[in-house]
Amino acid sequence: MQFKVLILLLLVCSVQSQKCSDVNPKCDGRGVCLTSGSCRCFTGFEHSNSTSKYNCAISTFTSRETVPFLVLQGVLFVPLFILITWRLFLEFKFSITKEENQVSVQNVTKSCLIFLFVMSALRVALCSDYFGEYNRWSTESYFVIWYVLDWILQACFCSLLFHWVELYQASLKAIKQQKMLQKVNSAYRGQVTIEDVLSRFTFLQKFKIPFAVLVLLGFIVLVVWVVGALVMTSTQSYPILYNMFNCFYVAIWLFLSFGFIFWGFRLTSIMAGKVVGKIRILSVRLAIVSVICLADKMVSMISYLVNSTSNEAKIARSYVHIILHAVVVLALLEVYMPLKRWKKWLSIDLLFKSTSSNSNSISMQSNSTA
Repeated sequence: MQFKVLILLLLVCSVQSQKCSDVNPKCDGRGVCLTSGSCRCFTGFEHSNSTSKYNCAISTFTSRETVPFLVLQGVLFVPLFILITWRLFLEFKFSITKEENQVSVQNVTKSCLIFLFVMSALRVALCSDYFGEYNRWSTESYFVIWYVLDWILQACFCSLLFHWVELYQASLKAIKQQKMLQKVNSAYRGQVTIEDVLSRFTFLQKFKIPFAVLVLLGFIVLVVWVVGALVMTSTQSYPILYNMFNCFYVAIWLFLSFGFIFWGFRLTSIMAGKVVGKIRILSVRLAIVSVICLADKMVSMISYLVNSTSNEAKIARSYVHIILHAVVVLALLEVYMPLKRWKKWLSIDLLFKSTSSNSNSISMQSNSTA
């Protein structure tokens, strides 16, 4: 009897002493083997039981939880993907001009539309799975793309900001060339001089630098977060990295929103009535986009800090994430494809019109409505 008890105790001790590095170093391909001997499972998976923490064999979500989310993501982004693809096609077909001002604006337009195209295409692709739950995506690939989309959105914002700068510079050049400085703004107090215009040209060149630097820093932080989450084996590494990632992106969007609102509206102080109206519409839109993106990261950070393990909290964060991203993509697309002219933009006749007769009109219509 004592021998049997001894054997049983030995078996229990051997099971409890098993480490993932010995029996399952890859954690079923759904987690990371930590130095503590247990697996840290990726989103959507967990240990088979509380004592066997050296595997990630169990899916934490049910189809009842994930299917509605995937359907909603498809409903939101498939139409956006089609519209963005159509608008990008039109941009490449009709944007043929040798005017210096228009070339720079068109290049910025193309870059922003390409970012939007990539973002919407990836969103549509992610509709087929949820963090590898259905084995259509690997868990790591889905994880990487999910967070890369945050950076693409930041790049879209900065592309649109450069579009704003190009419009502003073109307006200043027109003012200078047409010698309309005395008629610039009837409400403007004081004499507007050539020096005022030139000073704003200098400021605009510097204005783009901090935003471009933030995009670069955002990419570096993204790489650190994604690589760290997938390979770091320290027990406390994941929550630290995740909070760092969210805090940094919150700081970025705070700077983008308040910095742009302050400097952006300040730059419109000497613009003429019609011109300033168009630029201020785009300024308001950029400010709204930055605030929405800030809200998205704030929700992610607060939700994780309050309840990081609950399935309901994870799904809720995902719902908020895709809805806010869809609103932002629609707002950015509307700059280049105004909804009030939807009949003209969606006309099949555009397929058969010559590029020479419409190259400038297509670009100018989208830019002027911004």
